[in-house]
Amino acid sequence: MHSRAIIDQAQGVLVVQFRCTPEDASPHLVELSQHSNRKLRNPAADVVASAVRG
Repeated sequence: MHSRAIIDQAQGVLVVQFRCTPEDASPHLVELSQHSNRKLRNPAADVVASAVRG
């Protein structure tokens, strides 16, 4: 459940940054995950952390 919350938060961050819909933000997260060869929750947590740091 925690992973889903992080992914949803990351989608929200990408929606604001890219001015897109949540449906358009999902492929960005998947691409980050695939290129880094990590589970989706890890790059999602990175996106959220970078937004918090500003």
